[in-house]
Amino acid sequence: VYGAVPSRGVEVLDAETGASLGVVNGTTDAYYVAADPVNGLVTTVYFSDVADAKNIESFDVDNDFASLWSSTSRANPRQLDADSTNGLLYVGYTGTAEGSGGFSVHDPKTGRILGDFDDPSFGKDGYGISVDEEEQRVFVSNRDFRLNPPGSELDPVAVTVSTRILEAGFDYEAVSSLDSVNKSNAALPAGSAFSQSKDRLYLGDQNGRKIFEMNPDTDEVTRTITLPENIRDVGIDDEEELL
Repeated sequence: VYGAVPSRGVEVLDAETGASLGVVNGTTDAYYVAADPVNGLVTTVYFSDVADAKNIESFDVDNDFASLWSSTSRANPRQLDADSTNGLLYVGYTGTAEGSGGFSVHDPKTGRILGDFDDPSFGKDGYGISVDEEEQRVFVSNRDFRLNPPGSELDPVAVTVSTRILEAGFDYEAVSSLDSVNKSNAALPAGSAFSQSKDRLYLGDQNGRKIFEMNPDTDEVTRTITLPENIRDVGIDDEEELL
């Protein structure tokens, strides 16, 4: 299990015991982290609001976590998700104005940008991103999903849903939104994880101590899990049925 701790870096934990196995070298200021088990990679983004800073880096798990590549993306990267099935890496971004928000798509082995969708229509102030690898849907949870800036919107959008247009290569279109968590009094939607086996999206509420289990096909909250602390990020292990 990998955890991003900005003051330390990417910490590696034994999944069965929780014991710390150490910290990946050179990853201080790591903000979010994602594992790609098929390609044997761990990728992190760094806490950086500067456009020209190195803010994405990937490491080779089988080579003592040696740095494989690093990249400069636009400012404010947040959560990542690895699409192992299709060999893609997704990075979400905060921001509410044109030219910000949304997500970028990368080659996980080289970091090369395959597409950049820097518009709030693809995710506004996104603090979570997860991918349905089979249907090629991208879910971006919008932390400030109510009215931000005040008065500029009429309808809150908790989760933005985009889909990849396969015949176009790496083009995407925003197709819908998931807003059922509004009725469940979500405060700040943050980290998310998609269960491929259950076809369920798990959405963490940063200020509400809850995880919402959602059916993305019907926009229905099917279960609510209450935890003792607020939730910034979540991950899922479909094989072991662990969240």
